[in-house]
Amino acid sequence: MLGGLFSLLVHNWVHNMAYYYAGIYQVYGPYKGPSNRIHDFGFEWFGTAFVGWSTPPGDIVLYITLAIAIVYALRPLVFSFPTRTLNILWRVLTMSIFTVTGRCISFIFTLLPSSAQHCAEDEFDPPKNWGEIFTHVSVSGGCSDLIYSGHMMYAILATCAIFRYAQNWYIKATCLALNILQGFVIVASRAHYSVDVIVAAYTIPAFWCTFAYFVPEDIGPNAVPIEKTSLAAEEGPPVDPARSVGGGVLDLELGATGASSAASPVQA
Repeated sequence: MLGGLFSLLVHNWVHNMAYYYAGIYQVYGPYKGPSNRIHDFGFEWFGTAFVGWSTPPGDIVLYITLAIAIVYALRPLVFSFPTRTLNILWRVLTMSIFTVTGRCISFIFTLLPSSAQHCAEDEFDPPKNWGEIFTHVSVSGGCSDLIYSGHMMYAILATCAIFRYAQNWYIKATCLALNILQGFVIVASRAHYSVDVIVAAYTIPAFWCTFAYFVPEDIGPNAVPIEKTSLAAEEGPPVDPARSVGGGVLDLELGATGASSAASPVQA
């Protein structure tokens, strides 16, 4: 938990630093159409229908996705296996540290003009000195385009957790659909360039699957109640599916290795 909060603090500092250098090198926004040096086909396809909303549509979709994931993660606290909640939070927070670090490295070395209206030259208001860089806290008011999209990053992390730990396909399909919808509305509202969304769409799952490959086991005792299969009862000692596939996911697992490895001796 502390590591996740510290990574957000560092992200805020690096974001302010990018905004600071964008002011020094006059990297202004916003996106102004086909005549602009940066041309985004996604902006042209979607037009400006979602631009200027008081509450960005990308925020709305993100909050819905996170609400589903948080409710699912905290649900075991009310029932019989709170260890599962700790495992979900541990894995998601650990992954957020890696993905936030990767994001900071991406946007601090290449300054791109933000697509937001408040990043136009006449409204540009970056930090003036290093003191402001370390003291100014802003969730979404900075400038300089940030690759990859933070909204997509957190939504995909939540969805990866749902795919790993949930067994209900309706929840999985809903979160996946919300991820796709969010990608479209982020571009349509010009909160990010199309490339920011596309890079997030394959980078975050790659982070998740890589971590799941090298750290397949969750921490602590796992008390998820999973019934023994008849195959396990016939062939030998029962294998706890919750341990082998990360929390009881029998139908689909992002980055799982336990299910296939458990079945291979029987097939041989």
